[in-house]
Amino acid sequence: LATGQAGSVLLWNLAGRRSIVLRGQKGVNIALGFTPEGGLVSTSDEGVVRTWSLSPEANAPVRVLWSKKGALLGYDVDLDAPGRLAALLNRLEGEWILVPLDGSPARVHRATRGRGDPALGGLRIDPAGQRAAATYVVSGNPEAGSIRILDLSTGAERVLRAETAA
Repeated sequence: LATGQAGSVLLWNLAGRRSIVLRGQKGVNIALGFTPEGGLVSTSDEGVVRTWSLSPEANAPVRVLWSKKGALLGYDVDLDAPGRLAALLNRLEGEWILVPLDGSPARVHRATRGRGDPALGGLRIDPAGQRAAATYVVSGNPEAGSIRILDLSTGAERVLRAETAA
């Protein structure tokens, strides 16, 4: 089990009493995801995406995969099932960030914007790893909310809008 709080990542040993504190992920809001191999992906409002090897045998350093000063990333991270890709949201900028875990260059897709002060959140990748979905909310206007679907291979975006009854 892993949690992030106040600039630290904590790994909780559920079978024992000792926990491990990993330092290096700055920012108050921290999002975490485990890779299929047992590694960890972390990001925060610091605007940096890191990978951590949790295997004592690996002796691998913490790697920075992507960074953008001022990017607010600390609420959502999801990984595709094979563990090849981490998807994140720069929520107030309306950006999807797709970060390959092999160190290849990241892709940034800007969501189509409506009027008002939009924010992305609630990110999830489908089990097949073909699409990601996120909520899109306009402050003060719940009827303007929608779900954005992003095709991870093409970058095409589809918008599903909520219909309200009269």
